[in-house]
Amino acid sequence: MAVTLDEADLSGSNLTRDEASRLLAQPLPDAPDARYAALQRQYQAALLLEERARLIATARQLVDAGRGRPGGELGHHLSEC
Repeated sequence: MAVTLDEADLSGSNLTRDEASRLLAQPLPDAPDARYAALQRQYQAALLLEERARLIATARQLVDAGRGRPGGELGHHLSEC
C-alpha cells in the first residue's frame, strides 16, 4: 500500500522508515501550497532516515518555497524537529 504525502503522519513517531522512503520517492506537486507542504513532509522523512544530502537539498527547496510565507523561513521548520 503506497503512502501519499497527505496520508503520512510525520508529526509523530507513527512514520516508519519504509513510509519515509516512499514519501521521498514521490514527485513534488506543481501547485505552490501543495509543494510547500510536501517539502515539509519530505524534510521530516529525510530527517528520520538520516539522509543528509536529501535533507540539505530539501532544506534549500524549503527556503525558496517559504519566501514570503508567514512562518516560511527555514528556522521555523528546524525548530520543530
